[in-house]
Amino acid sequence: MAVGVRSLLDADLAVAVTGAVGPDPQMDHAPGSVWFCVTAETTRSATHCRFDGPPEEVIDRTAEYALRHLLGASPAGRLRTVGCRIHRTRPRSDRGR
Repeated sequence: MAVGVRSLLDADLAVAVTGAVGPDPQMDHAPGSVWFCVTAETTRSATHCRFDGPPEEVIDRTAEYALRHLLGASPAGRLRTVGCRIHRTRPRSDRGR
């Protein structure tokens, strides 16, 4: 996902996140199990984390980790933050209600 987004947007960096927020397992993945991928021009890294807590806390920790991971991949002094908005979507089970 991260490679595709970076290519599609012609971006220097991209991050992709997938996992099971909870409270129940999803496709045999434990609640709080999250995978991250960050890609840049010459590097790519994938990381797995397990966050404990209610879904809202897992989402917050996931967003924070993803942003820190992305910033860590940026060449020193080249990344400027112009603004950030984290948009939370409802879990799929809540959509359409």
